[in-house]
Amino acid sequence: MDSRSFHFVLVHGACFGAWCWYKVADLLIKGGHIVSALDMASQGINPTDADHISTLEEYNQPLTEFFTALPSHHKVILVGHSAGGINVTYTMERFPHKIAAAVFVTAVMALSGPTVNDSFKEDICLTDSLLKTFPLGEEAISYSNENYGRVPRAYVVAKDDKILSEEFQRKMIAENLPQMVYEIEGSDHSPFFSKPDQLAHTLLQIANRFLCD
Repeated sequence: MDSRSFHFVLVHGACFGAWCWYKVADLLIKGGHIVSALDMASQGINPTDADHISTLEEYNQPLTEFFTALPSHHKVILVGHSAGGINVTYTMERFPHKIAAAVFVTAVMALSGPTVNDSFKEDICLTDSLLKTFPLGEEAISYSNENYGRVPRAYVVAKDDKILSEEFQRKMIAENLPQMVYEIEGSDHSPFFSKPDQLAHTLLQIANRFLCD
């Protein structure tokens, strides 16, 4: 992989699957980049029975296995959408040395405080059907300056998101300031559908910033 070719790892949000990234993945692959879009346990075509998953560790197992198998010197751009930001945070804490940058695409990002679920418990209303497929519960996901804090972060604001409002996205940004903030005008909660070209371009800008400086 030459210095201008990047490896993106794409993490879907709750009730989605790796399939949701197909437009963005196609654009990145055509540009000569490597893309790994993963199904979390029980999502997409992953065969795990959702009724047998009760913890984030179990739900995140495909991502954990992927990072465990990566060579120690190999760095990726880790991208999470929506509730996938929780998976990203969980993985940053465990594999900081393998992540060149973490990108939160209108995603849950930790606020000030010791755990992730402190960040969104009072702000994000999850439906009963979502809770059955995404094991949040009362589990507290810890993160630290030594691990999570050493990974550069970028946030992509979806300006017309009606699920995670721009106000809430800005709150997360203000309370846990990332190194870079981008905006996608006219994007709803799913920029990989509504603005795939702009999202792919933004991801490349982020990769160039953190891997080519």
